[in-house]
Amino acid sequence: MRTARVVERRPLVDSRGQHVRAGSGLAWWGPRLAVVQDDTRSLAVIEPRSGRIEWASFGGNAPDPKPQKLDTEALVAGGGELLAFGSGSTSGREVIVRITPGVGFARCPAPRLYQMLRDETAFSGSELNLEGVALSGEDLVLFQRGNGAPRAGLEPVSSTARLALAELLTHLERPDAPPPLLRDVRVHQLGTLEGVRLTFTDAACSQGRLFYLASAEASPDSYRDGVVVGSAIGVLGEGEPTPITGPGGQPFTGKAEGLALASEGVAFVVLDADDPDVPADLCTLALSGF
Repeated sequence: MRTARVVERRPLVDSRGQHVRAGSGLAWWGPRLAVVQDDTRSLAVIEPRSGRIEWASFGGNAPDPKPQKLDTEALVAGGGELLAFGSGSTSGREVIVRITPGVGFARCPAPRLYQMLRDETAFSGSELNLEGVALSGEDLVLFQRGNGAPRAGLEPVSSTARLALAELLTHLERPDAPPPLLRDVRVHQLGTLEGVRLTFTDAACSQGRLFYLASAEASPDSYRDGVVVGSAIGVLGEGEPTPITGPGGQPFTGKAEGLALASEGVAFVVLDADDPDVPADLCTLALSGF
């Protein structure tokens, strides 16, 4: 039997009182964790034991109004840098930011790539909403969150697809080069919590296995937030996801948005409170049976 239990939860606030606003993606950067925020153009780089936070800006720490935000929902380390992916849920969110903390960044508009993702309706369904990216060998695995609204005869889907990291980096460096080929598109049924569909929110790869987070959020479409009734963690191809529980085994209703694996039995998860005045939390999960 698999279990995923929160054993520690702490707000992400630095020594000056500045907090991580809307934690949406999580990735290892050496021995530290990097958190991308969906409404602010900066990374929080965190020492997981002490909680010490440093900031890496890619355009400023001030919050963006919702219509202008890049909506960077996925973060992955690859090619010696961090890649932060916009969700693609609007044209202003068709961007990938290449970041090397302590060195610099480059914001790369990628409209041709996102149009390709949108046109491949087996992947995007009714509304594109890219929420997770994981590095698996030489490929990036993309995770589409199926929380959109039905439209034009299409239903929302939770899906995955692969593309070559090297080809993506070439496209970002030379936008005239074709976007990488999308391969191995698959639709996934993740089940429900409290009658609400689970949909992907992040992913990470460990020893060839693709772990993912999913949240059950009653949102009307990919643009507007809804009530979250719970979150779960699973492994692609290994049955249904496991609901995350609180320290005493009680249901856990936090919106789990970012995932990083520490060991076979430990994972870090970042939560988004969907409230800019409330710090995002970093949770430690004890995993059993995975």
